[in-house]
Amino acid sequence: MSSAPQPAPSPFVSASTALLLAVLACLLGALAWVESHNLNQPLMLGLNHLLNAQAPGQPVAPLASAWWSGITVMGLGLSMFLVFGIWAERQPGWMAAYLLCLLIGGLLVHLVKHAIDAPRPPAVLSLSELHVIGSVLRTRSMPSGHSASAFAFAAVMLLSPNPWSLRRLLLVPVLVAATLIALSRIAVGAHWPLDVLVGSALGWVFGGMSVALAATSGLTRWCASRPGRWVLTLTWFGAGLAMCTQQTGYPQAVPLQWALGLACAAGALWRAHRLWAQRGAPAA
Repeated sequence: MSSAPQPAPSPFVSASTALLLAVLACLLGALAWVESHNLNQPLMLGLNHLLNAQAPGQPVAPLASAWWSGITVMGLGLSMFLVFGIWAERQPGWMAAYLLCLLIGGLLVHLVKHAIDAPRPPAVLSLSELHVIGSVLRTRSMPSGHSASAFAFAAVMLLSPNPWSLRRLLLVPVLVAATLIALSRIAVGAHWPLDVLVGSALGWVFGGMSVALAATSGLTRWCASRPGRWVLTLTWFGAGLAMCTQQTGYPQAVPLQWALGLACAAGALWRAHRLWAQRGAPAA
């Protein structure tokens, strides 16, 4: 008795799977290369000096310090939540998937950090040979949480079922933004290259998993529902206010924090006004 033929995978699923595997292969290949050639320390110093465009022992230029401070703060889970909040009405699937990333991936990353408790670069290298921007961190290095957050952000945006035109538009800028956030952790002297590669791979995988789970769990439908929109709007408002006073350890990024936080809080108030005005309309 012959079994019924299995339907061919849709072009979207095939393209998303190919992209997921291609980026993961690049990250794991780079990870294996750094580890096998024992390049973690020399690569850390080389990239740290190159990204800051400054030789060892010389102060980092204020513009470079502000640039990397701002980029690294954008890698916070709170920052990413605020950015996804901008599109929560039009793309509830993005918000649903990132919520799952924060819950599952964020928990795993912090558990691994505490379990390994690896020393960070300033605990091993002299501050005279390493440029450190912001607070000097010495413990819980592996993996990089900012890198995981950045690549989870990228995976959610690129692997979600978006229109082809939007996917093509987002592909390069989103991957470049995630890479810059990951590199910023080396530039500010907070993480080793291995930390960054492991964190990026974890974030990318969890982002892809969360996209699939958000659709099958019903979380996307809840985010698009009226109660879900109210909860997300109020949470977005609170997160915007929290961003303004968040102690990130990067004082030069404070103006960016206030700009992002106040803009999102204002956007949340406007969204709440519209939801209130629609309270008598039939639910979608």
